[in-house]
Amino acid sequence: MEEQQRLHAYRFVAYSAVTFSVVAVFSLCITLPMVYNYVHGIKTQINHEIQFCKHSARDIFAEVNHIRSGEKGICPKYCAIDGGVFFEDGTRRK
Repeated sequence: MEEQQRLHAYRFVAYSAVTFSVVAVFSLCITLPMVYNYVHGIKTQINHEIQFCKHSARDIFAEVNHIRSGEKGICPKYCAIDGGVFFEDGTRRK
């Protein structure tokens, strides 16, 4: 009788282990592709944002270089170097 109970307990443990293993494998088969698609989508989105950022930085540098290489002498005689505005006679405008 004791062997019968032991055999029944071992069967229960074995069936439980197999059931949990099958559920774990099925869960992995379902969630792994979902995680892969999510990570792939995030990676694609980040790559697009990086390309946009690089393009924006290139545009900013091009604009800065364009401004730096602009025509000399645009500022009239009464513009000061420090940004203050002076009249032609040297007095400062307030």
